[in-house]
Amino acid sequence: DPVAEVARDAALALGELHDDSAVDALCAVVVNRENYFHSVVRSAAAGSLGKLKQERALDALLTGLRDPIAEASQSAIRALGDLGDERAVAPLIAVVQNHDGYFLPAVRQAAQETLATFAHPVAVHFLRTLPG
Repeated sequence: DPVAEVARDAALALGELHDDSAVDALCAVVVNRENYFHSVVRSAAAGSLGKLKQERALDALLTGLRDPIAEASQSAIRALGDLGDERAVAPLIAVVQNHDGYFLPAVRQAAQETLATFAHPVAVHFLRTLPG
């Protein structure tokens, strides 16, 4: 739907239905190749992917963590935590480190909080070595 609020509600509903057939459509929204989807829709789609917990959403969520809108990026980051796939650890560490200066502090904080949900030794070690 061209109305962002309607599309957002649809994306949220797909997550609530727990229907795995929605994963590919939600992934397409998060990736947003054609720059069509509003950030609230991308954010909702990422959240729904987190609820669906399908491994095939990993690549889309990793793309979404670099969304130019902080709220959409944060949603993708939280969804990666919901997914729990340890392949997300290194990209999340890269967000916290922010070597290229791309990420806002709130996005980096979301990545740090999400890393804390992983028991992976690399995540644990990284978090222990962060200053203060």
